[in-house]
Amino acid sequence: MDIGTVIYHQQSYAKDVPIKGIIQIVKLAMFVFFSVLIIAELLDKTPLYLLSGLGALTAVLLIVFKDTILGLVAGIQIATHRLLAHGDWIEMPKYGADGTVLEVGLHTVKVRNFDNTITTIPTYRLISDSFKNWRGMSESDGRRIKRAMHIDAHSIAFIDQQQRQQLFDKFNGSLIT
Repeated sequence: MDIGTVIYHQQSYAKDVPIKGIIQIVKLAMFVFFSVLIIAELLDKTPLYLLSGLGALTAVLLIVFKDTILGLVAGIQIATHRLLAHGDWIEMPKYGADGTVLEVGLHTVKVRNFDNTITTIPTYRLISDSFKNWRGMSESDGRRIKRAMHIDAHSIAFIDQQQRQQLFDKFNGSLIT
């Protein structure tokens, strides 16, 4: 399974569609499947016998695997809707996250903040809570200005030759004409 992950990450679209959470759930399912087979063989019972007993423990399993199930559903929604990708700048003040996404996993999303601290956010919280993704800004090569600038519209005018010469003299001729 790790070989498939390595091959997938070499593809150009792997950055946009994180599938680490899906790979982790497949590994977990394979672990459970083979564990049932091994235990059935050791007890000399059919796997259906064990699975019928497992049905009685479903409520307990749902409580134990609550985060895994929520993470799986969130991972699928994140991947299909392309809400988040490796390298995106996100902001989620509730969890102290304001930086670049390093990894999108089954249980957590790792974010390197602007001060190089690492913050982990539960994956399902990206679906249930709001967050700000700055991908659009970085893709447009623009920058959002977060400060208000008040400009008197009556003070705006074309520069005349006298003002131009004053500016030129003020900056010792370094003004580009």
